[in-house]
Amino acid sequence: MVLEYTLHHHALDVNAVALKPEGDRLLSGGDDADVVVWDIWTGEKVQVISCAFNGPIGALVWIPELPGLAPGFALGCTDGSIHVYQHVESSSNYQYLAQEHVHDGPVLDLKFDPEFGRLASVGSGFPQVSQLRPTDELLKPIVSSPELSKYTATSIHFYDGGASIITCTLETHKVYVFYFVLKSYFLQ
Repeated sequence: MVLEYTLHHHALDVNAVALKPEGDRLLSGGDDADVVVWDIWTGEKVQVISCAFNGPIGALVWIPELPGLAPGFALGCTDGSIHVYQHVESSSNYQYLAQEHVHDGPVLDLKFDPEFGRLASVGSGFPQVSQLRPTDELLKPIVSSPELSKYTATSIHFYDGGASIITCTLETHKVYVFYFVLKSYFLQ
């Protein structure tokens, strides 16, 4: 294995990276509250987005093109907010689209399910799943009263075609499986 190059930008810890499925862009985010979009083939910075008012970046995920929405990405911050950015047509840049305060503490992980257009997040001891759709409520939480836990859930994953999520916690050494009862508006 040969080191090809090192990406330099962040002045503090890097907490999250996400490689675009097409393999041409990389996101990095960390304690300096910056998200950097990198050209992974050249190592060049494409764009730097600062989230200084929302604190360090804890999670990143790419979002493919959806009906009514350009492709982009979501990021989770330590203040519990999730921000969505979308690609600017005829440009290599991304623009702010929306943000929603989803957790009462740091967002530790994000995953996206293209089947139903759902964004799963974990933070503050509970998982949350939001429906991503091109309306005034871009990130509509599906779970209105999530079950709170005194344990630290650190990762979240979709399975069963997006109908269920899996989380795990640091303290209990257990994996939890949640199933969502689908309602018609989730399928729109």
